Amino acid sequence: MAQVVSVGVYTLLLPLALVITVAAFFIYKAFYDKHNNKVLESGETNKRKWLAPWVLALIILGTQLLLVAGIMFPVSMFMVQPDSQETDLVLSEENPVLFDISGSVAYQIDEKRFVVVNTQTVDGITLTVYRNNEAKMNNQFIILGEIEKGSHEPQSIYMNYEVNGSIKASCLTGITGNSDTTKTYLKCEVLKDDGVPATISVGVINRYVYEMSSLEENFDTKVELTF
Repeated sequence: MAQVVSVGVYTLLLPLALVITVAAFFIYKAFYDKHNNKVLESGETNKRKWLAPWVLALIILGTQLLLVAGIMFPVSMFMVQPDSQETDLVLSEENPVLFDISGSVAYQIDEKRFVVVNTQTVDGITLTVYRNNEAKMNNQFIILGEIEKGSHEPQSIYMNYEVNGSIKASCLTGITGNSDTTKTYLKCEVLKDDGVPATISVGVINRYVYEMSSLEENFDTKVELTF
C-alpha cells in the first residue's frame, strides 16, 4: 500500500513541479529580457547582472525536488509496507514442524497453556518437551533446548525429528563465534497424533561445518528424547 501511495504522490507532484518550473521560466524570462533591453538602451554595463532564465529554472526545479523528498521521506517512515516485512512461519497441518535457534535469547513458554511431559540432559544439552493443553485437534508440542558452549565458540547443530521411526524433518544450522553468551538456545514446534511416538534428536559439533546428517559419527555431543 505504501509503495502505491508513494508512486501516486510522485506521479502528481513531478508534473506539477515541471509546470511551475516552466511557468517561472517564462515569467522570469519576460522580466529578464525587459531588463536587458533597458540596459542596452541606457548603455550602462556596471549594473548587477541577473541570473539567466535557465539557471533560475534549474534552481526552482531542484528546490521543489528537495522539498518533495524532504516531505515524502518522513511520511514513508510511517507507512505500512507489507511486502517488505518479514513473515513468520506458522505451525499448521501443511507445515507441522518448525525449527528455530538463537545465540543470545532464551525461548519462553506460556506455562498456563503448556505443561512439561518430558525432559533430559546429556553432556551440556538440555531438552524439555511441552504439550499444549488447549489444542483442539492435533496435539501441539514445543521442545525447548539449551546447549552449553564456550564464549565466542562457534557451533554446528543438527536437529532431527522422527515420528514412529520415520524422519519428518531435519535442520542443520550454526552459531558463529561472535557472541558473548555461553549457551545456544533452540526451539522445535510440532504437531502429532495421540499415541504415536516421536523423537527429537540434537547433535552438536563445536566448530563450523557445512554438512551433517543423522548418521554423523563425530558429534561432540548428541541427545535423543522420545515423547
